[in-house]
Amino acid sequence: MSAKCHSLTGVWRAGLTICLLWLGLLLPLVALSEEVLPDPQAVEARLAELRGEEGETPSAAQQRDIEALEATLAALERLEAVNERLAALEQRLEDAPAELLRLEREMLQEEEASMARSIADLDGLPLDELEYRQQEAVFDLQQLQDRLAEVNAQLLSAQTLPERVQQAIGEAMQNAERSRRALDTLEAQG
Repeated sequence: MSAKCHSLTGVWRAGLTICLLWLGLLLPLVALSEEVLPDPQAVEARLAELRGEEGETPSAAQQRDIEALEATLAALERLEAVNERLAALEQRLEDAPAELLRLEREMLQEEEASMARSIADLDGLPLDELEYRQQEAVFDLQQLQDRLAEVNAQLLSAQTLPERVQQAIGEAMQNAERSRRALDTLEAQG
């Protein structure tokens, strides 16, 4: 296996290890968040109740409650989006070893195929056949390089996604907690 293949494998393994560690930290937070969050339908029902009929102006206290409930709904939506991104990341992590293996095999096959083409094999071919083969090889190489760049970009994104997800989960949990407290206060008042 070439040095490129070994360095690619090392990068993938390091990235996967980092992502798996982050997932180990994030999954308990997601499970915890699901236990303490209010039900979106209950929040929407309470919000509809406070808004009352069309044309009716809510009091200042009701307006604060409406704003708190709207903030709660927004926080719950953001948390749902974070959970979806986390699920997508988990799927990408599951798919990464197979993708890495496939790319390594392709690189190895390409290296073996290029070794098999000896000067003696190519010496007797006409120039137009050699040019055609060269164009095919350049095209194949370009496709592999493009795919490798895409995989590297995905790996970089996967390496930073847990940090962004953790930050978003923290913010969403703080917003949900503030909203939950406001909702508890609201329910205690009336």
